[in-house]
Amino acid sequence: MIVHQKHKNIALDFISDDGMFLNIVRNNEAIRKWCRQVGLIDDLQQENWLRKISSDPTIRMYSIKDIGKTKSYIVGICGLTDIDHINQRAEFSCYIFPEVQGKGYATKALEVLFRHGFNDLNLNIIWGETFEGNPAYKLFIDKLGMKHEGTRNQFYFKNGKFIDAYLVSISRKEFNAIFTNNDELVDCGNNCDSNVVDFLEKDKKRRNCKCKKGDSTDHKK
Repeated sequence: MIVHQKHKNIALDFISDDGMFLNIVRNNEAIRKWCRQVGLIDDLQQENWLRKISSDPTIRMYSIKDIGKTKSYIVGICGLTDIDHINQRAEFSCYIFPEVQGKGYATKALEVLFRHGFNDLNLNIIWGETFEGNPAYKLFIDKLGMKHEGTRNQFYFKNGKFIDAYLVSISRKEFNAIFTNNDELVDCGNNCDSNVVDFLEKDKKRRNCKCKKGDSTDHKK
């Protein structure tokens, strides 16, 4: 489990065989609309993906945990993919559960992830891709100091129309110029039980709901 002295309440924990809950997260419409995936992810696809990330050195995926005094709560997922040690670059991804968005988890988690990429994996460039309209784009630029590298014009077909994709990146030199680099990532040694935030249970209730489409019944309780 990786934490940083600056954000001691945030930990990145490597995803292993216990990550079957991830298809619930990725299949949530509020998250899926900003992903490149096509269609819903079933259990078999999820199992295959978990096996892949456990053995593929070019992928490092982590659950994002809010570490409390007695429990740690999973609030999202982040990671590095297409890790290229020759050209020293990788693509990042980050998904925060809808019900805990807006609390700064993405900014803190990505800062920890980028430090890990630059300092531990010796990367020179970390880059990413997002869609037009994604509010996270502003976070990448304003909070993390990433640069807009270019626009892929009408590059994806989503929700019945073609949309642009934005490429963003940051170099190790640029990152170190923004964020102090004299403190290190450490293993938090926190062995407390992990509990997925209530979002997962609420999402299951919504998916299993038998009410008619369009019913305004509140299923968050």
